[in-house]
Amino acid sequence: MEKSLIFLCISCTHLLFSIIVICTVPIINGDINNASNWGELNCQYYRDSIKYYREKQFLDKIIKEEYLELLENEKKFCDRKKGMYGLEYSSCIIELIIGFKCSLLSLFHYFDVGKDFEKKSGLIRAICGIVGFFISLIYIIYSCLVFTHDGPGKYNNVSNPPILSTSSPSPLIYYDIFKLDKDRSIAKWDSSKKQYICLYFKENVEDSFYAKYKDLGLKQYNYHKDFFLNDGNADIQKCNIKDHNQHSSIYEECKDPKIYTNENDRPSNNENKKCEYLYFDDESINGINNKYIYNKWITSIIFISFILCLNIGLIIFGFWILII
Repeated sequence: MEKSLIFLCISCTHLLFSIIVICTVPIINGDINNASNWGELNCQYYRDSIKYYREKQFLDKIIKEEYLELLENEKKFCDRKKGMYGLEYSSCIIELIIGFKCSLLSLFHYFDVGKDFEKKSGLIRAICGIVGFFISLIYIIYSCLVFTHDGPGKYNNVSNPPILSTSSPSPLIYYDIFKLDKDRSIAKWDSSKKQYICLYFKENVEDSFYAKYKDLGLKQYNYHKDFFLNDGNADIQKCNIKDHNQHSSIYEECKDPKIYTNENDRPSNNENKKCEYLYFDDESINGINNKYIYNKWITSIIFISFILCLNIGLIIFGFWILII
């Protein structure tokens, strides 16, 4: 009776956590924009392109290596998305089936139904635990990779190889949200250079300039009373980089920020003081959606980690029943 009760508790908890995971994972629930298309991505295209352009002659060998590196990064990006998509659906379905089947078997044995089938039932549950463990482990790895390496709206375009160029390739990278400091500042005035320097911009490292999914829980990417109910933050509106950039995009502004070469040209705040910082204020970070996505994603990772441990329990107790 004791081992049947332990199995019943493990199996029912497994089933409950599987339901919670299905309700919180980001792709199935449509929390990530365009993630419904990740399963249709053609990652083989990048593998073929790498092989093709490796054999092509470029005007500059360094440019060739840089372009091949961009293709390699895009291949990894594609593999992460497609892998997470497939594993999210398969792991959620398999874990739900495992939880339901093991709960049903455990319930039968708890009430002494099918006593002669108990050893075979232990083997079934051990095998289910092994399958569930590995598929959950792989999904956690992919989910954490996308969560920490990528961000909302990320899209790369490396379709134009600079074969006959001596200029470094510049991929078109699109994100929804820029990386911001805790007070939503994006650039600081450098008096020695007489220009604003973007806080997170790194030359040839476009990803450094944008927020990742792991950042979305921070207050600067969500509604917060400090940005709306405190007069001390009026600078956010007056010193908004969107109102003062002279380039086609804020990324280009940070790449070549020499628009204020004269102290008198700098924007001023409500007190007519020159803006020490430039801020970013936009509807995309003034709601609660980013925090909602972050919380659900973290919840799914936590609970599928619990399921991973419960699968170990199924393996251990399954073989325990088999050998005693």
